[in-house]
Amino acid sequence: ILFNHESPLRCNEFVTAKICQGLANFKRTREKIKLGNINSFRDMGYAPEYVDAMVKLVNYAPIDIVIATGKTISIGDFLLEACEVADVSPKDFYTIEEGEKRPLDVQWLRGNPLQAKSLLKWTAKKDYKAIAKEMVESALVDV
Repeated sequence: ILFNHESPLRCNEFVTAKICQGLANFKRTREKIKLGNINSFRDMGYAPEYVDAMVKLVNYAPIDIVIATGKTISIGDFLLEACEVADVSPKDFYTIEEGEKRPLDVQWLRGNPLQAKSLLKWTAKKDYKAIAKEMVESALVDV
């Protein structure tokens, strides 16, 4: 079971990529993005690290296991970090729209990575700030 795993390869249907690609577009056009609930919390890790965990799992045994960081971050905190990296004021960059809210949104998600740590000797290393930095810098390449 993989909890949220982020990288510059994420498509814009996911809020982290929508934010990062939106920042790149904003720097070109000054067009704001529309967001829904930025007060929900997610367990957010780095996709390449999750791939390492999957490889370790395949080499270990065919069992169900949770791959997660064990930490939560709000979408709003990710947004603030991404704006800081892009040198954009958050208040100028987005609006909250009711129509953007997901009808079945879960407020708070955190995985328990203890089994991955004990069996696979795997832990997530890259925090959300480093992930946001990489994703924003990748999106800004063409700006």
